[in-house]
Amino acid sequence: MSRPTPEGITVPRLRTALLALLLPALTACSAIPSTSQSQRPLPTPSTEARASAEAPASTEAPAPTDATGSNTTGKDSDLPNACDLLTKAEAEAVADTELQKPEDAAGVQCLFAGPVDGPTAQVEVFVGPGAKKFYDIDVELGHEFTPVPGIGDEAHAEEDTVFGRVGDTWFAVHLVRLNDPAENAPRLVTAAKAVAARVK
Repeated sequence: MSRPTPEGITVPRLRTALLALLLPALTACSAIPSTSQSQRPLPTPSTEARASAEAPASTEAPAPTDATGSNTTGKDSDLPNACDLLTKAEAEAVADTELQKPEDAAGVQCLFAGPVDGPTAQVEVFVGPGAKKFYDIDVELGHEFTPVPGIGDEAHAEEDTVFGRVGDTWFAVHLVRLNDPAENAPRLVTAAKAVAARVK
């Protein structure tokens, strides 16, 4: 027999009601693509910024629009695809190690992860409003930036990330490695120059 609660609602009914409320949230969570533990970026002060810059996992459905017909996802149809902005060979040059094939996240983020049996390594390319938000958050967090001349209309470097702008389009190249960030700076600048040259 079901044990009644003080309000007269039986425990099984209470469980059923709770499941009905939680099921949509659990379903939504299960749709989010996961990355294996060895490929996840290490927690850094920029984790929040990168999370804000990441794109939805699926590009199957048309981008939602507002009442004026404007795209509300942050992915402008005129933006280049992030995975077209840096080749696998160029990403491997930045990481100084072999990487897996790029993973495209809705066109606004491209991830080159290190192999499971290799060193910790990951290269990410962002393009569009998400890249600008990534930069703005790191500015608000008080990160130290260095201007980088010769990349697009403006470029700013911090540890393991270079942000740039070509016209109205922002981009970012981010590296995850366990070595001294100073060693990576020249390679990141080279990659950012390649990305800027391909942003139309």
